[in-house]
Amino acid sequence: MKKITHIVNSLNPSGAEKMLLRLLSAYKAKETTSFQIIVLSSNFDQSFLLEFKKIVEDIHVIPSKSMLMKIFHVKKIIKSVRPDLIQTWMYEADVIGGIAGILTKTKVIWNVRSIRPANHSLLYLQIIGILSWIIPHKIISNSKRAIAFKKKNFYNIDKFVYIPNGYDFDSITSSNSILDKSHMDITFGNVSRFDKTKGLNFLFEAIAELQKNNIFPHFKFFGKGMTTENTELVQMIAQHGMLTKNIEFNGFIKSTDVIFNSFDVLCQSSVTESFPNVIIEGAMYGKIILSTKTGDLETILKNTNYLCETHSAYQISSLIKKILKTDNNLLVNISKNNIKLSKSYNIDKIATEYYELYSNII
Repeated sequence: MKKITHIVNSLNPSGAEKMLLRLLSAYKAKETTSFQIIVLSSNFDQSFLLEFKKIVEDIHVIPSKSMLMKIFHVKKIIKSVRPDLIQTWMYEADVIGGIAGILTKTKVIWNVRSIRPANHSLLYLQIIGILSWIIPHKIISNSKRAIAFKKKNFYNIDKFVYIPNGYDFDSITSSNSILDKSHMDITFGNVSRFDKTKGLNFLFEAIAELQKNNIFPHFKFFGKGMTTENTELVQMIAQHGMLTKNIEFNGFIKSTDVIFNSFDVLCQSSVTESFPNVIIEGAMYGKIILSTKTGDLETILKNTNYLCETHSAYQISSLIKKILKTDNNLLVNISKNNIKLSKSYNIDKIATEYYELYSNII
């Protein structure tokens, strides 16, 4: 039986972790392959851990905060499990899992999940880029734009394999339609955790500017930290002078059906992403998409939706006004095209690409 060990920074319900869960759930040859997960932090959503335990019994959580101690613990687990392959997810896991792989003589695949690290310097990225010539056998990236950026920062470009994110279409129930809605009834939704990379300050500024012109669009916010109990969020709202009329802050909600069936237009303001999960999830539900041009979105959405530059409250507010004036028949056509587009990213197809790569290396 083949053994594959996945190493992740945490098990919070974010992009990489959700993709790993879908990948493991979609694997069809469980009788010939066993999986282990090593988590490099004990600070994560325990309810999400339970989702992984439904499909993977062998999960190891590393409590240490020291990188050296994490390497020690991961090496010890790898020597005990003796996997055929290590698959790492995100930068810290790439480094720690990669070094443990070298020390145990285990083959390693890295997985690039962003264009650049959100909480580290460019020098940090470049050091990992140099290590890419030594450690991994292959590097999976979910974004062609991320590959191009990594090439400029010393990564070994010959090791990259492009595999986009995959999604489970059988798990959703779509019930909201924009067909019969007036412009005053259109609701915008934002699905983001409270984080500086999500560009929420620009979105709040855009909404405040619309309100100054007596335009009060209906907005619903979802995601970890997106509640008025978050004092930093409340301060950001006040800083931009945004009123909360017609605006809801719902926090983290597990059900994508509940989230995406509650609004019509997905409005994302991220300043850095490679392949935002939420965009294709929104497309699956037939949402109109208003987003900043992060990652591969210009290529993925093919100018059929509403895209603007990052860091621009003015462009976001202009596109909101444009959508509110757009003929419903055009919005309905965009909705139908988005559903069709999203089917290119079926998780069964994407999982096959992952496991064919694993087989070639093992």
